[in-house]
Amino acid sequence: MHAVGRMCRAIAVGLLAVAVVGVGPAFAQSKSSKSRPDATALPEPLTHDSIRELVSRLSDEDVRKLLIDQLDRSAAPSKAKDMAMSGMVEHNAGMVRERLRELRDAFVALPATLSDVVAKLDDPDGPSVLLRVVALTLGGLVAAWLAERFYDFALRRYRASLAPPPAETFTARAFRLGVGLALDLVGVAVFALAFLAIFLALWQGHGLRRIAIVELLIAVVAIRVTWIVARFLLTARGGEERLLPFADLPARQLRRFAILLAVIWGFSSGLGSVLRRAEVTAPTIDVLTILFTFAGVAGVVQKPVSVSGPAVGTSIP
Repeated sequence: MHAVGRMCRAIAVGLLAVAVVGVGPAFAQSKSSKSRPDATALPEPLTHDSIRELVSRLSDEDVRKLLIDQLDRSAAPSKAKDMAMSGMVEHNAGMVRERLRELRDAFVALPATLSDVVAKLDDPDGPSVLLRVVALTLGGLVAAWLAERFYDFALRRYRASLAPPPAETFTARAFRLGVGLALDLVGVAVFALAFLAIFLALWQGHGLRRIAIVELLIAVVAIRVTWIVARFLLTARGGEERLLPFADLPARQLRRFAILLAVIWGFSSGLGSVLRRAEVTAPTIDVLTILFTFAGVAGVVQKPVSVSGPAVGTSIP
């Protein structure tokens, strides 16, 4: 019995100790929270009378704390907004610096990149085939041009019937020139189809070379179409009046400007397609686009377009 009593007392003491350990911190925390003064809450609704009543019940220390709390709440959003704005500016500046660094590295590595693209265009096994591909491409272009000349020869009598009559109105002349424009565009289509027929007959199994040849054809067709349309609008042939009322010099300059834009677009777009297929990085393609653009701007600046001066042949019968 004595041992059982001692065991019961030990158990009781242990339970009491556990209770003290578990309840003590909670009691202390609740005591400290009660001892801490609560922040003064503003009355709702906030009116002039309620403000005066609240201030009359507060001490100077409470009023000071309330004022500091309200000022902190007002100042925090402005500070956060300024921090967000400065962070956004810094982020954008970092992006610009990173982009300029990529363009600089791409420009420095441009010769090596173009050399790698040429190597990818060539046959990896055996002797080089690039000279043969270039010769076949030029031969295809010449054969397509001969097919277009044959088309023009077949329509020579019909074109002769489109000669201007002695007295012709502006509408009739525009329609007659429009028919000639349509025939010229059909001739370009004959050129493109003939080249494609030769290209398919000599089928290039190399994917990158095939894309390069097709992009070259697209660029040539775009330049030729621009040249034909510019001639239709800005060229006075056989003493006829041009459709747009410009003097000779501005008309020539505008025509050269349009053709220059077509050349820049055609070859930059084609080169970009080939480089993308060759897995060249985007900054390198952007560098080449910038170089083509600068070349075009330099050509325009050297020969600025002027539309001043008396127009030649602007009278409409």
